[in-house]
Amino acid sequence: MINLTHSGPRIERAQAELNRAIAAATANSTCLMIGGGFAVYCGPSHMMNQALCLGLDGPVSNADLDSMETLLSSGGGQVKLELPSFADPSLFVQLAQRGYAITAFQQVLARSLSPTDEGGSPAGSAVNVRVATDGVLFSRVVMAGFMNEDTLADQAPDFMPAGTVDGATRLLAFVNDEPAGAATMGIADGVVTLAGTSTLPRFRGRGVQAALVRERLRLARAAGCALATTATLPGTPSFRNMLRLGFEVLYPKVELTKQNGAH
Repeated sequence: MINLTHSGPRIERAQAELNRAIAAATANSTCLMIGGGFAVYCGPSHMMNQALCLGLDGPVSNADLDSMETLLSSGGGQVKLELPSFADPSLFVQLAQRGYAITAFQQVLARSLSPTDEGGSPAGSAVNVRVATDGVLFSRVVMAGFMNEDTLADQAPDFMPAGTVDGATRLLAFVNDEPAGAATMGIADGVVTLAGTSTLPRFRGRGVQAALVRERLRLARAAGCALATTATLPGTPSFRNMLRLGFEVLYPKVELTKQNGAH
């Protein structure tokens, strides 16, 4: 059993660091350190625009919240942040007073790493996983999977940087040499965060996601990590896959949003 008191803030910061690294690799992005955490802005209505880790070290000032809202509402978009259940209680009150509403729940899952964490796919599987060397192909596979499309768009990816992301490793899964899925991992403070897992619709149900998870666990163990974590929407196929692969539910966190101009 993983100790939430000791591991929760560490996991949140590790997950947030991967988001910050991806945002930093995005052209014209801005990162603002505030309230013990940070806010990242990558352009109007960009999916990476959000604040993370606020309230983990104690109360957050109204001045910091003002600065966060000024940055994230640039271009007229909504302000979004994620808060774990153990964020400072006063922050939830402040955000309610400012007109924020809960728009989504996530379950944070984690598992310890062990010498039995083998990578890749079981013997006889058609799924082959390897580190992505083509950033554009990786980004197109991620985009297609997230949009439930089997065709890889020819246009430049609009929400995943095609270039190198510091501190992150990106992987591609192939079935019979066809791109079938993609995933990202980031390591911070001995914790590996699994994120950005995407499978093209026609390859779902064939073990692609499980192979991507197992290979990231193998790489993380080789890098000296003792803890793996991810976050998913509850009740989804991804959530059930993580339970089957040895992850345990650790704590919930909420996504809060405020429409530009709300009071």
